This record gives sequence, structure tokens and C-alpha cells, in this order.
Amino acid sequence: RINNVEAYSEFNGRYYPDYDTVITAIVPAGKELSHWIVNGDIVEEEKLIIKESLIIDKKVEVVSILKDDKKENLKVIITEVSSDGDNDYIILYNPYKQDINLLGYSITDDIDEPGKLILPQRQLKSGQSLKILGESNQETPDRGMIRAGFNLRDGETVGLYLKGELLDEVTIPDLRKGSVYTRDLLTMRFSEVRK
Repeated sequence: RINNVEAYSEFNGRYYPDYDTVITAIVPAGKELSHWIVNGDIVEEEKLIIKESLIIDKKVEVVSILKDDKKENLKVIITEVSSDGDNDYIILYNPYKQDINLLGYSITDDIDEPGKLILPQRQLKSGQSLKILGESNQETPDRGMIRAGFNLRDGETVGLYLKGELLDEVTIPDLRKGSVYTRDLLTMRFSEVRK
């Protein structure tokens, strides 16, 4: 991200010495920033500020180097929500190479009530999802699913907590009938997808 402009490959632009050019890494799920390589040199700042001294032959080469997230930072994430009446659900996902124990996790559709649904203690294996069905969802729960005691509505914020600390949240927009709100695991942004 260059001054709030997202770039996923080579980026060309002008440098204005009177204005800060700030680069932050767009980090996909399961990864963290290791360091930057700027014109061949390692830089270990989280936010990279491009200064005039870094410009060589009217350009600067910047590469972000990512690594697997530390074991103590492992957390499940919200990857999809549906607020379609009798088809409400939330999908949680483990993007890491290690399994994650769900002990201490809770989820809610009301940020003022964080412990609305305490998740059962179980291991969420690497790459595995847990589907949380809304109270009125007609789907029969099977392995990998649990039922919440609430439904979802447009405008609500779904919050995921670990031991009372907010880890992840998503506000449900006004979705078209038959659409879901899905997270891109590379950009970590949500968008409406027709199912």
C-alpha cells in the first residue's frame, strides 16, 4: 500500500519530496512482514517512508518479504458471512500451517455483548473452516458446523473474540438476496459475492 493506494505488483508513480511517501505491506492471512528490501538493502521498519536519498536514477526498488506468522500470533479469522434470512451463517477459517484450539473463542453479532456464543473446545486444523449457522438457518448441522443462538442482519457487526479481546470483525452491508460477504485471503478485504 503506497499512501493508501493498493498495489499488488510493480507500481510506477511520481515522487514529490515535499510529501511523505509511506509504504505499508499488504499481508495475506497466515503471514507477517519479515522486512523490506530497498535498493538491495534490508530495512526492518513496519512502515517504510521513502526519502529523497533512496531515489536512485529516478526510481526506488522496494520488495516486501513475508514469513509465516509466529505460533503465538495464530488466530482464526472470519472469512464469510451470509445474512439471508433462513440461510444465515458465519464461516471461521484457520489460514495457518498449525492447528488452532478454539478454547476461549467467542463470536457475536453485537459488539456490546462479546460472549454471545462461546465456541466449543476443539481443534481447527490447518486450512479447515468452521461454519456457524444462524438460529433460523434450515441447514442440518453436520461435522464442522455449530448453531448460534442468533440471526444476522444487514448493518450488524460480527465480532470474533479470544478471551474477551476483539480479534476480527466485519460489518455486514446491505447484501442482495442470494449474496454473501466473502474475504479475499490475499488482500484481507471483504466483497459481496453472488452464490
